[in-house]
Amino acid sequence: MHYLLFQNILNETLTGIVTTANKGFLLGGTSLSGQSGDKSEGNRGGSDFWLISVDKNNNKLWDKTYGGSDQDGAYSLGRSGNAYFISGQGNSPAGADKTAASRGGKEFWFLKPDANDAKVWDKTFGGTIDEELRASIYTQAGGYLLAGRSYFGKNGDKRQDSQGDSAYWLIKIALEKAPALAMRQVTASPTETTAPAKKLPVHVYPNSFREKVKVCFTLPQTEATIITVYNGQGQVLTTLFPGEAQANRTYEAEGHAPDKPAGIYFFKITNAAAASAA
Repeated sequence: MHYLLFQNILNETLTGIVTTANKGFLLGGTSLSGQSGDKSEGNRGGSDFWLISVDKNNNKLWDKTYGGSDQDGAYSLGRSGNAYFISGQGNSPAGADKTAASRGGKEFWFLKPDANDAKVWDKTFGGTIDEELRASIYTQAGGYLLAGRSYFGKNGDKRQDSQGDSAYWLIKIALEKAPALAMRQVTASPTETTAPAKKLPVHVYPNSFREKVKVCFTLPQTEATIITVYNGQGQVLTTLFPGEAQANRTYEAEGHAPDKPAGIYFFKITNAAAASAA
């Protein structure tokens, strides 16, 4: 039996919990608090999404706040491979952690951080009135399914009229492609591990490239896999292929992003059994 208590000055609501690759837990919910108690960051405006990572002994590892300038509330937390996603509803305009402008009223808000809590991308879906997201899952075919309630007819992101005052609303979204990465060369990067890591067959091409790059790889066994892209300063830029890779099958992950400057970028493939950098 485990008992965990994380609190601050104002209200916090826990809405989801998933296991992590290090046998710990990731907790997700909503917080109204600023930087206080167990919360290491100030709020973005009103209420925000709040993630807390703990190890297998319930020791806090880190926490992260995501939000816009208005009210945002998390209702669903999930895992895809070694990465995670959190979703809910909000009425914040574009700014802070929210990329898209508000459609009007409350709307679905889906946010994808990487395994190190950095935001990879986010999506907003809605119409001119209110929407309430209640669940989100990662599908076996890839992508995500969002479910909730809608109070508006055919407008905004909704393609059908409501059957009455309100209706169930399902949205299927594909895996987000990584932003473009322009580079002059690819170099090897050492990976620190407690045991010697096997070198995986990895190919990055074209080298150099201007608008897109492809990363091809094959794993000796089925593993939850993620490709993390770093710049020359070691900062995480984005992730590719957050999912499960089948044994002895060749995968190709493609990134697009013409807005990135030329330079050296690192592609690191990690899974439970091995690590490789290119």
